[in-house]
Amino acid sequence: MRFKKLDLNLLVALDALLTTQSVTAAAERLHLSQPATSYALTRLRDVFDDELLVLSGKKMVPTPIANELLPQVRDILARVDNMVSSASSFDPALSKRNFRIAASDYANLSIITPSIEYISRSAPGITVSLVPFFTQPVLADLVRGDIDFLIIPTDFPDVSDCHRHVISTEPFVCIAWSGNTDLQAPITIDDFSRHDHVIMTPYGTTQKSVDEQFFHQRGIIRTAAIRTALHSSIPGFLVGTDRIGCIPKSLALLFSRCFPIKIVETAFTMPTITQTLTWHLSRDKDEALKWVKDVIIDVTKIQFGK
Repeated sequence: MRFKKLDLNLLVALDALLTTQSVTAAAERLHLSQPATSYALTRLRDVFDDELLVLSGKKMVPTPIANELLPQVRDILARVDNMVSSASSFDPALSKRNFRIAASDYANLSIITPSIEYISRSAPGITVSLVPFFTQPVLADLVRGDIDFLIIPTDFPDVSDCHRHVISTEPFVCIAWSGNTDLQAPITIDDFSRHDHVIMTPYGTTQKSVDEQFFHQRGIIRTAAIRTALHSSIPGFLVGTDRIGCIPKSLALLFSRCFPIKIVETAFTMPTITQTLTWHLSRDKDEALKWVKDVIIDVTKIQFGK
């Protein structure tokens, strides 16, 4: 289809080219040859009467006009995708859709795992691709439609043009190696502070984790012997040591069946973490997405007693 000499199929190529800023990478993303992608760029330059991508050193960078076009192109493609998705009937038992969900390892274990169990029984043809949550690149993917859902804590900044639904709230607990006899529960803040800690620090952002923010605001000092981007790696770093860590209670209960660790009662209040399910408002009429969303919400109600 052409509109004012623009082949609308070229918008997909334009999105890929401006996102990757590379003909080679765009070709891989589009599943086209490099010459075909170069030709698409030539046609786009003719349509918009602009170079769109120019060489700067060894890299290609977008022109000012390209930077103005990119959010408009993403919005158009998202609307078209939503139109096509909403127009087709959805039957969970017959659907072959793939859903991409970006979440932390904590959310994958506590929320996505039980949700997938239900999805697999009710919609065996639906598949799920899990994407690590590394802030800004994934946020752009959500707006563009490359990601269907984000699961993020409530303290993360709001995502533009997106809905957020609270799906779980639970406390952090203090954990230690089960052979650690130095900790006498309930431990005090002084005991808590004098031990070395294994601390989860989010990757790709300057923002502190939920528990770090909590302790920092209250002047509670933690000495980080080890920092890791994964909650799930904390228990292994405690075994055979006197280090302690803080993880959400559901993970502590899960890992206590796999590692020789114990939950240590504290004489002070521990932080809580609240997770939200986030999706772009342009997808509201997508019946398949709505079905998966409702499954996640309903399953987490059962998991967390909401």
